[in-house]
Amino acid sequence: MSVLANKSALALICLPHHQKILIPVLQALQTQGVAVSYTTVAAEAGFEMTLIDAGLPYIHVQEYMLRCTTQIQAAWREVRNEWQARVVKSRWTLQAVPLTIQDKILRSAVENHFCFQALVEDVKPDMVFALHELNSWGKLLGYAAWERNIPFFTFQEGLCYAHPWLYSFYTEYTTKCFCWGEADAQVLIDARCDPDKIVQVGSIDLGPAIKRTQNPDVVSQTRKKFGIDPGMKVVVFLMSNSTYNAVDPTPYFRWCVRNGVATIFKWHPSESKETMDRATTYLRNMPYAVHVQDCDTYALLAMADACVCVGNSTTGIEALAYGKLLVDMPLPGQVYSYWEQGVAPKAEGFTDVHVEIEKLWNEGISAERQSAIQRYLARSFAYQDDKTVGRIVAVVEEVMKDHERHKQNGAAQIEGHHHHSYDPAQTLPL
Repeated sequence: MSVLANKSALALICLPHHQKILIPVLQALQTQGVAVSYTTVAAEAGFEMTLIDAGLPYIHVQEYMLRCTTQIQAAWREVRNEWQARVVKSRWTLQAVPLTIQDKILRSAVENHFCFQALVEDVKPDMVFALHELNSWGKLLGYAAWERNIPFFTFQEGLCYAHPWLYSFYTEYTTKCFCWGEADAQVLIDARCDPDKIVQVGSIDLGPAIKRTQNPDVVSQTRKKFGIDPGMKVVVFLMSNSTYNAVDPTPYFRWCVRNGVATIFKWHPSESKETMDRATTYLRNMPYAVHVQDCDTYALLAMADACVCVGNSTTGIEALAYGKLLVDMPLPGQVYSYWEQGVAPKAEGFTDVHVEIEKLWNEGISAERQSAIQRYLARSFAYQDDKTVGRIVAVVEEVMKDHERHKQNGAAQIEGHHHHSYDPAQTLPL
């Protein structure tokens, strides 16, 4: 009998994109006999809607609020007083985040800490899953699991394109962090994450998505959905989460009209309506332009004749994995660009992006760049297939076997499951 049989798992799911990574793994574990419970937290967005839309029953951490009221009140007063005493000594901190906002953030963190503690104590899971521990919710749940010596599994959320110090605490309480491949594993290791906790398994959702969406019938349905005639070419702009100013796209759209090109702007799911409205001031009356935010990005990639990555976005590397022509349009101050990686030409903006697209359509990708793309994808993805979920389940099974052996031997902690002592002066660029 598998070591996973009759085990239980607790999984934290917040935003919709957490589903596509976590749920396939949890469903595969269920086939091995694991009973799965889902939880979510209170935030600015209604995270519970993600689970409701997916038809998944869940336990909201706030269900434990009454049980933890006394602890929360006492800890809140202590933390608040200490924090405010430190904040008022630094006018820079005070100017950066108003005290009222700090109050709300601190109160929420204290509440979630005690509620997660009560939740884990109540559910008593054999293993815990979260997308990652870079947000406060994953961190607090990871800490609750670590305190009780429960294996905690986390995942690489997307392409690691931010400043390395951002990833410094990616594996603090994690038992195993499932990572795409060598490139992003190295980013985490350079940020002082524990290399023994990082497992390179490939992307969970990309392989199955390519298989699903490149079907000609799916492509045809997607074109029909957006009213795109069969003979028209399609350019998909992959917008990063940023603060955009209004731009004049007239040169680009003149080219679109002349050549019968349809344009789809795929906005980041976290982008604000205010930013999108401001950015699209001059785009509203442009022909052949469609704006979408919540949709199947992979279906758009399958339909595209060319993609333009605006700023930093994981969708850029996914477009390359689809074999699509990619143009990079970097934004000021970004750390990472596909152009600098040698896998895409660079456009300065709407004045020349159509020039780069047309050049790719007329000349194709050079042999040198094709080689660079293949090397880039090979380094980014340890595997480029649809079998990543099986690899993850195998690792979880090995960890649980190891965990059972250590429990039987009376060991206090499982191998690789220890608290990491971080020196911020060594980790962060202070």
